[in-house]
Amino acid sequence: MFPGGKQEVGESVSAALYREILEELGAETKNVNKLGVVTGNTPDGRDLEMHLFSGKLMGEPQPLAEIEEIAWMSRVEVKARSSEMTPMTLGHVLPFLESANIF
Repeated sequence: MFPGGKQEVGESVSAALYREILEELGAETKNVNKLGVVTGNTPDGRDLEMHLFSGKLMGEPQPLAEIEEIAWMSRVEVKARSSEMTPMTLGHVLPFLESANIF
């Protein structure tokens, strides 16, 4: 699962991004660019819209809040750990990143 979360009332998508990265990884970001949006469903069937960004983390990320582990993975490692991935990640996010030649 990627770091992120819900927007707070009145919060922009980009403001939510900066807040969530700080809360979940303890890092600030710079050079942030929006990659796109993917839609799908949560495991319990609710609609889900994910806004995907790329950027540079400032400082060493740490697993905070609900983040248990930070792992930078190759395609081979992702496939080996696919049982640990969310359906949204496997079915929507990774195909989007692959089609955009990002992953």
